[in-house]
Order: sequence, then C-alpha cells, then structure tokens
Amino acid sequence: MDRLDSGSMQVLIGVVFGGLITAGTTLFFEWYRDRRDSQRLAKAFRGEIKALQAIVEKRQYIEQLRKIIGIISAEGRSFNLVIRVRREYFRVYETNIDKIGLLKNPLPEQIAAFYVRANAILEDLNTLDEGLWQDRPPEQQIEFYSELLALFEETMRDASVIIEVINEKYS
Repeated sequence: MDRLDSGSMQVLIGVVFGGLITAGTTLFFEWYRDRRDSQRLAKAFRGEIKALQAIVEKRQYIEQLRKIIGIISAEGRSFNLVIRVRREYFRVYETNIDKIGLLKNPLPEQIAAFYVRANAILEDLNTLDEGLWQDRPPEQQIEFYSELLALFEETMRDASVIIEVINEKYS
C-alpha cells in the first residue's frame, strides 16, 4: 500500500476539517433556530394562558361559583348558571400543538394538561348553557357546581405554574 504524499495528506486533512466545520455550523444554526422557536412558542403560550387567566379573574367565575353553591346550599333551590362561550380561545394551542415538543420539560406535559382541563370547563359550561342541569335536584347541582369550581381552581393554579416555569426558563 502506498503512503500518501504530504500534499495529498494536507488535502485529506483539509477536507475532513472543512466537513467538521460545516457539520458544526449546521448543528449550531439548527440549535439556534430551535432555541429561538422554542422561546417564541413559550411566550405565545404564556400570553394565551395569561389572557385566559385574566378573563376568569375579571369575570369572577370562581367567586360566582362559590356564591351559587352557597345559595343552593342555604336555600335548597335549583340554580342555572349560563356562561355562553361563542369564540375559540385556544388559538395558540390549536395551531402549535405539533411544535409543543420544542419546549423545555416539564412544559409540554403541563401545557397539554392545562388545555385538557380548560376544554373540560368549556364542555361543562356548554352543558349548563343547554339547560341540562336547571331541573336537577339541589344536591346534584351542588355536586356539579363544586366539581366545576374545583376544575376552575385547579386550572388556574396550573396556569400560574406554567407562567412561572416559562418566566424561569425563557427570560
């Protein structure tokens, strides 16, 4: 087997070194793009979740549910709460669910769980809007409203945790 002359060896080293630089540069730019996209996505989720949280607080849904449970308990009469939801409030989630894996752990799991609970709340509100609970006995209404209250409270706590995690990981 012939040995490579010094010129051929230099060419080989140059090719290998150039390939490593190209690969390293490509990897760096992919990492940078993913990092930038992850930050943008996290901040978009933070914005949507903060807005949802602000709506719940501004409209005092949790306080209203507590009052309704108190009225039904004290007076023993049925009560029908109607909160109509006519718009889509989860646009960021719906358009970016395929990119959620770009986010740092534990955000993908936390965000998915938040939106499942938020959708469950919307289903319950739609059930109330359809009048399916207005004729139920007070005990059943108390149970339903208490579960809805607990779901609202848990979802709002989740929202606060997600916002805190995004602030810590994406500041």
